Amino acid sequence: MKRRLAPQAGCPPGSFGAPVIGEIREWAADPLQFAQARAQRYGPIWSTHLLGRPCVVLLEPAGNRFMLSQGLQYFSWRAGWGRAMLRLMGGGLSLTDGHQHDQQRSLLKPAFAHAALQQLQPQIQHLIRQQLQTWPDAEPICLLERLQTLAFDVALLVVCGRTPAPIAEALHHDFAAFTAGLFTPLPYPIPATPYFRAQKSGERLRQTLSYLIELRRLNIAADALDSLSLMLQAEPNRPDDELISELLLLLWAGHDTVASLLTWICIELAQHPEILQRLRQELSTNHHSLLDHVLREAERLHPPAPGGFRGVVEAFEYAGYHVPQGWLAMYSSVYTHQMPSLWHNPTQFNPNRFAAPCNEGKQAYSLVGFGGGPRICIGLALAQIEMRLVLRELLANYQWQLVPNQDLRPVWLPTNQPRSGGLITIQRF
Repeated sequence: MKRRLAPQAGCPPGSFGAPVIGEIREWAADPLQFAQARAQRYGPIWSTHLLGRPCVVLLEPAGNRFMLSQGLQYFSWRAGWGRAMLRLMGGGLSLTDGHQHDQQRSLLKPAFAHAALQQLQPQIQHLIRQQLQTWPDAEPICLLERLQTLAFDVALLVVCGRTPAPIAEALHHDFAAFTAGLFTPLPYPIPATPYFRAQKSGERLRQTLSYLIELRRLNIAADALDSLSLMLQAEPNRPDDELISELLLLLWAGHDTVASLLTWICIELAQHPEILQRLRQELSTNHHSLLDHVLREAERLHPPAPGGFRGVVEAFEYAGYHVPQGWLAMYSSVYTHQMPSLWHNPTQFNPNRFAAPCNEGKQAYSLVGFGGGPRICIGLALAQIEMRLVLRELLANYQWQLVPNQDLRPVWLPTNQPRSGGLITIQRF
């Protein structure tokens, strides 16, 4: 039996698990059960060992607020990512801290502002209709794969602007293998491993994006609002390697999250036909409160990630415990989103919980699927607009059913996805 290690005196209680590997296998297998079991034993703050380091876990809205807002000075976003992510991405908005992050976020913000996205809405709507028309009638399809393709096209439009078809196809071809290696625990170029394939795909992606950057430098529209044009206008001499890392991160974050959430929404609606029917009836009105509640409930029940990691760059005291510098810190969105003290029947898909008289989810930092605080996801407005447009198109023109006897258990990395991918059959009205 392997010896199990524990944190030192003064640190939050918990277990470091087995030497070297810690408790990463238990966490990856079921992040919700992992957090619930330890919270029952230790309370809302405890220690574990994940990603090669001791890790403090701060639960509940109070812990989310501390990590996402009140205690920002103690944490590094970059130091919270695994080695595979850092090696493959290199840099980008979510992998930077301090002034560098604030400066870059300010530069990119116009591309993801509501006004810019409203201008792009007709183009986004055209992409959505174009893609949905390619879905075959009455044949089983993998919903996740189809929505990933659609969401990637939208992200490419917002991040890189109008992109020549050969470049777009080349980026499409390599991105799935690239993202599949972002969270591998063994980031070594061993042939036939996910990391090796991700590394090779990343090399091709960088070559393709380098060519796109060269084309864009030759012709930047003065009124362009895509991320690439904004970066080139603000910093004409910025090295291509930095620009490419930013584009890779924005393209990954800008499509995987949306695709996974939309997949779960379609699965839930197929399982709740009464809600689906009410949504169709709502389409004929100017009110979209039920659609808003469906989006929030999907974020609650199926958050794109189980939580977030940060590196502890300055020791701090929390709830009477000492957390040393060099540790990791984690908040758990999946735990907060299932707390019975915050949500009635938390395992049930119930959009009405956000409507009167229930009005659940009012407490700050109780819904953190897209993060929170000053570093809330920069693409939140894009995700909201895109999901609404996709769902309205589906509701108005299509009906769909789940293929029976498929495995819908969640796989959490690289984003929360049904194990089967969400197999459906779809028909146009």
